[in-house]
Amino acid sequence: MPVPLKIAIVVALCLILGSACAAAVYVDSGASGKVHNGTSWATAYQTITQALDSLPDGGDIWVKTGVYHECLTMKPYTNLYGGFLGFETSTDQRYPGAFPTVISGWKMGRVIDIPVNGRAYIDGFTIRDGKSDKGAGIHCSTNSITTIINCRIENCEATGGGGGVFFDTYTQGQLNNCVIACNKAPQGGGLVVEYHSYPTMHNDVIINNYATSVGGGVYCPFHSGAWLENCTIAYNTADTSGGGIYAYYGGPETFIKCIIAFNSAPMGGGIYGGGGSTQATLSGCDWFSNVGGNMGGAITSLPAEAGNVFVDPMFLMPGCDEFHLSTSSQCGGIGAYPIDSAYAVDRIGVAKLLPDSNSVKLSNKIVSCVDGDITYVQEADRSTAIPVRGLTGCSTGKIITSLTGTLSTSRQTRTLTAASFTLSSATIYKPKPLGTRLQWLRSLTGVRTLTWGKVDSVSPTGFTLRDGDYTLDVRLANPGVGVGNYISVVGSCVLDGSFVGESVSSLNR
Repeated sequence: MPVPLKIAIVVALCLILGSACAAAVYVDSGASGKVHNGTSWATAYQTITQALDSLPDGGDIWVKTGVYHECLTMKPYTNLYGGFLGFETSTDQRYPGAFPTVISGWKMGRVIDIPVNGRAYIDGFTIRDGKSDKGAGIHCSTNSITTIINCRIENCEATGGGGGVFFDTYTQGQLNNCVIACNKAPQGGGLVVEYHSYPTMHNDVIINNYATSVGGGVYCPFHSGAWLENCTIAYNTADTSGGGIYAYYGGPETFIKCIIAFNSAPMGGGIYGGGGSTQATLSGCDWFSNVGGNMGGAITSLPAEAGNVFVDPMFLMPGCDEFHLSTSSQCGGIGAYPIDSAYAVDRIGVAKLLPDSNSVKLSNKIVSCVDGDITYVQEADRSTAIPVRGLTGCSTGKIITSLTGTLSTSRQTRTLTAASFTLSSATIYKPKPLGTRLQWLRSLTGVRTLTWGKVDSVSPTGFTLRDGDYTLDVRLANPGVGVGNYISVVGSCVLDGSFVGESVSSLNR
């Protein structure tokens, strides 16, 4: 085990154990009542900023699922937990992947700033829409020690470096089970690990990030000590060099059992060594189909007998944000998600096709409604639901923690018949349709579904539903709906992302 990892683990344990005796401060953006002092879910603060202001030196903050438009500066010692439903008495009761707590910077500033010498633990958040000079999603300042786990950092933009995450000089910490996606910066679109910084990263997916100069996914400048193990670095782009990774005077960064695939740059699509000889350790990784070459610059070949391979990793459904590996992949044990593994991050919207191509495994879904022998299950933040037969004891708002079933063979009325399922004792009393996003259903094209929203526009061939910032094009001739109507529609998603409707019903709002 590398020394930086040992230090990071000790620090993380100290943060967790040190907070075990301290009372948590609660945050719920929808908390009702006149008293908001953060001492319980019933009297929760309505913003994370209020909670931070109540803790001069830091402490534990529990944040209920929802969207929080804030830019945060952490206190010296802060443990920030997301993914709560508002009834929990322990962090072990959360489902942060299924019921996300979203912190959006609204492109008004950096989303989370860890102060100099700060100690922070961040678990269970989607961190998005940040904009700053560096570290627009999360900035770990000099000499800070930060643990980031079970988070998704996306759609952030830095004018300098580290669109998603920036580990500044002399920092330590962990970045585990995270997705860093669709961020942008001149250097290190996804993340930057600065001079003499030694964070360890395990089971992270770094995808679809963009650098206008170097290091589309990861940028490691002079004497960077980044340690990445079992990570997937894919579909990142840089305009100059290092589509996946840019290592300047490489060293002593380490990449072990990582998948570096489908990245792109004019030079060194996979990894580029800048500035001269490199000390980078590249062992047991898969290098495949990187445009501009797997290697470039000072890195011209991989170490002999280091166990590197050059095969298609065979991601299940990369277009649907699904980077598990097919059971036919030759990359077992490499990358963030081993073959047929449990989900390292129970990410929103994952529906896993099992090897027989007819069975499906779902996790952490909500019962949307029960209609006779059909139970509709949905994502917490998505206004679409899959019909399932064979579920018993369900009622609206119940959480199904796992469900395995078989799809019917009829493409016209394709439903899922449950073979086994597990119900949680918890209940969401009112599932909230927060978006008509159907990305998670595109892996199950042709499944008959129910979705709803407000009619935004109408044409002779169909109409558009809008729910907040999200829209869905529905193909249905002569639907008999008008702009402004709230409706539900039954149909199925097709390959181009649109929705073919069968019937519509009016909703009472």
